[in-house]
Amino acid sequence: MKIGARSATAAVLISACANGDLPTPGIVRDSAGVTIVQNNARVWRSGQEWRIGQELFRIGTGGAAAGQELHRVAGAVRLSGGAIVIANAGTAELRRYSADGRYLGSSGGEGEGPGEFRSLTWIGRTDDDSILAWDARLLRVSVFSSEGEYIRTYSPELEEELVGQRVEGTVGEGRLVMRRGSSFEPVGGGGGVQRQPLTVWRIDPEGQIELSIGPFLGETVELRPARNGEGIIRTPVPFGTTTLIGAHAGRIYVSESSLFDIHVYGPDGTLERRIRRPADSLPVTASDLTAWIESQLAPLPPIEEIRAGMRASLERLTPADFIPVLQTLALDTEGNLWVESGRHADSPLATYSVFDPGGAWLGDVTLDGSMEVLEIGENGVIVLVRDELDVESVRVLALHRPGVATSLGPGRQD
Repeated sequence: MKIGARSATAAVLISACANGDLPTPGIVRDSAGVTIVQNNARVWRSGQEWRIGQELFRIGTGGAAAGQELHRVAGAVRLSGGAIVIANAGTAELRRYSADGRYLGSSGGEGEGPGEFRSLTWIGRTDDDSILAWDARLLRVSVFSSEGEYIRTYSPELEEELVGQRVEGTVGEGRLVMRRGSSFEPVGGGGGVQRQPLTVWRIDPEGQIELSIGPFLGETVELRPARNGEGIIRTPVPFGTTTLIGAHAGRIYVSESSLFDIHVYGPDGTLERRIRRPADSLPVTASDLTAWIESQLAPLPPIEEIRAGMRASLERLTPADFIPVLQTLALDTEGNLWVESGRHADSPLATYSVFDPGGAWLGDVTLDGSMEVLEIGENGVIVLVRDELDVESVRVLALHRPGVATSLGPGRQD
């Protein structure tokens, strides 16, 4: 089943009762039957704001302790009983830890055999706590039990043979949401700066395509012939617009990074909701551009010829005028949407706008900008931290949600 992206145009203002009740988002249905949720004010009153609190514990303390040296962490999930599983790509392992961070054991390893990995790039879990792990080189999903026992492997039968297909999340019952990876095929047969089409798939537990939506416009890149005339050089445009993807409970979330306008596709693939709020555009500064270039060079091997060539390619491109309004989309385990706003490179804090499952803008939550969010749970946030020596640690931070009842569980800090 293939669904084309549909556009909808409507505008409504947020309404507030004259007696001072909480503001509520205005909702209309456009001519195509799509609900538009326009948010112009936060719902949370003073004292109701969620906040990220103290560190509960960390994994990756270094030293000789087993399981405490992390390298190239690709993701982490918390199981229903509180245990944490980390995808440690540096050793191609899935590492299991207790609810308080004690190392329990590992699965996987480097290789191409059952339960092994060549390029471990994503980890997720199913409703019954099975672990799903994506190998971007072997293009396959490995399934493990919550105790780390290997169960099976399957390869998604995608429509397009492309480089670097990515898993964006799960939507229940073991179904994956995947996106088209990088392409070196010029749009319309021509090179230059362009945004290449991006397809999003929902994959069933046997690897079959259940649903295809798009195409959307993907990352802004420049394509040009290699100097030797063989092949194409693909270079991302600094701060160019891209498309962000999120997934939760049967729904797929899609947004252009340059607009605060998030499209929500229902289980049957139809566009059912758009979530909007005002957002300011931040101009790109020289410091922003320098930091962006360094971030692109960071994953490259320490070979000066390679790094110098990439630096030259990046420096000659004209950056976008503004930083993308949206940086990331994330869905917490309760179905709330967390949208990270664009920020300058020297900003110490990252700001996440939180929307409830219906699309109402609850308010904003701030986090240390050096932390990468791996998972947001009902009472804790799992983040990845790299110190000044690039040593990695995974930390669990308390999440305080005043007025929200949460189930008692490991690490509860209400």
